[in-house]
Amino acid sequence: ILLKHLESYSKEELLIGLESTAHYGEVFAQFFFKHDFKVVIINPLQTSAIRKAGIRKTKTDKINSFIISKSLIFNGYRLLEKKDIKLLALKSLAKSRRKLIKQRTS
Repeated sequence: ILLKHLESYSKEELLIGLESTAHYGEVFAQFFFKHDFKVVIINPLQTSAIRKAGIRKTKTDKINSFIISKSLIFNGYRLLEKKDIKLLALKSLAKSRRKLIKQRTS
């Protein structure tokens, strides 16, 4: 359903910004990258600074989307590349390995 909704936009004009949320965001980043979208992962410290600069401290999906957009505009960005997607997968494997070793030790 999401891809169908996004079809109405040009992939050249659309930029997908995701706040880094560990493995949750990585799955989305890989999904969008696989479907040839331009993807940016944003450091949560950047969005937090923008959020703190505002008067209201509310946190809703609509406000988060606006803050992520502001972060892309004001802080600049670097598009994900194929090597970044491979690094995300490698980080995930390393994290799984550490978890298994910890379980084995216990």
